[in-house]
Amino acid sequence: MADTIPVSCPSCAKGMKVPVAMAGKKIRCKECQTVFAVPTVGGAKPATAKPATAKPAPPKPAGDTFKLADAPKKPAAPKKPAAVPAPAPAAKKPPVDDDEDNDNPYGITANEFDIARCPFCAIELDPPDTAICLNCGYDMVQRRRHETKKIEAHTTGDYIKHHLPAAACVIAILIFIAVIYFSLTNMSDLFRQMDLEDETENEVTKKKNFVVPPGACSLPIIVGSLFVIWKAGQFAFKRFVYNWKPIEVVQKDK
Repeated sequence: MADTIPVSCPSCAKGMKVPVAMAGKKIRCKECQTVFAVPTVGGAKPATAKPATAKPAPPKPAGDTFKLADAPKKPAAPKKPAAVPAPAPAAKKPPVDDDEDNDNPYGITANEFDIARCPFCAIELDPPDTAICLNCGYDMVQRRRHETKKIEAHTTGDYIKHHLPAAACVIAILIFIAVIYFSLTNMSDLFRQMDLEDETENEVTKKKNFVVPPGACSLPIIVGSLFVIWKAGQFAFKRFVYNWKPIEVVQKDK
């Protein structure tokens, strides 16, 4: 079993054991996901291979030394090199996630040529936070395209033609006000000129009575004039206040 080093997380104090090969390297705590370095252990030395030692030669027999001396010497066999032990496989490093230390883990950087464009017509938006594209009418907020149209520029003549009916209504209002005033003040004189008087006299005014009372004619004139004044006033007010701008005329395609 490989040697281990007991360490504890500096953030949550969770104890754990890591291989000796991880000494001086960064690991991540499984409890709080804090990245920290494993402290080195003093005196820890990797295992080394022991040198091979030669075996002692067997003892020579005491007797018959002359026979051994007279015997021809055989050539010595070449010595085999000492077997070198294979190095131990290095311990695999545990995966260390350094996303917390990396401000841009995906490698995406801002490009100086990145500009805001309309998703419909791809034209550059100026300013970039424009709500509606002025070229195609695409609405960035509602995600739909508005209908665009080109209109003719209004001239002074257009404004005169547009407000001329309202001015005519104002003149008509003044005329009917004068009619009401005339019917209230001069209707009796008009009846006398038309010889619509009776032979009988009024006991209070000592004047001759009329065949038809002047008020009978003044009342419908006043009611009709007030109706016309009301309608003409409504039209003039809407035209001068609410619809003061002439009607837009769409340009025709040439």
